[in-house]
Amino acid sequence: MAPIDMVGLADRSLYYAKEHGRNRVCCYEVLVEQGKLAEHRSAASDPRIDALFG
Repeated sequence: MAPIDMVGLADRSLYYAKEHGRNRVCCYEVLVEQGKLAEHRSAASDPRIDALFG
């Protein structure tokens, strides 16, 4: 997994935790398993990334 993808997953988990109360730690994989977050597709396959950095 590319570093940009890892940071994106951590960011999504962070914002989920912030939206759902204080003093929380949320794990991306657990949130996906519980159906609370949709699974993330790789930024490398996103044509918008290629448009920016291609």
